[in-house]
Amino acid sequence: MGHYDQILEYISYFETESNEYGKEVFTSNTMAYWVYENKLESFMRCISESDLMRVDYLSYIDGHNIVHITERIENADIELLKAMFTYFNRQERFQEGLWAMAAERGIFLRLLKRLKEIVNQRSNEEIECQV
Repeated sequence: MGHYDQILEYISYFETESNEYGKEVFTSNTMAYWVYENKLESFMRCISESDLMRVDYLSYIDGHNIVHITERIENADIELLKAMFTYFNRQERFQEGLWAMAAERGIFLRLLKRLKEIVNQRSNEEIECQV
């Protein structure tokens, strides 16, 4: 696997159903805001520092409908995966709680599993070319 090993290690984290990914915090003097579990923040930082981010991600995604976006995960190519990772990473700024929702609904797990499939497929193709 190599290049994405650190990111793919998060698969086991998202497979654990008992995770509490974050919570909305209410205080008397401020608006509500989200506080995320450290591991989820670490995952998102790892994604943002990788080559899985696309500046032009919106051109790969039809609108901002999360349902439509996530229906395409299992058939996504690497460029669409990058757009999806970027979408969830950047849209949190406008939709607080998006990371927790994506984690709870298994979206991050599905994205990571598809990434793993693509990486494994590329590795197998490289091995076949060397033979």
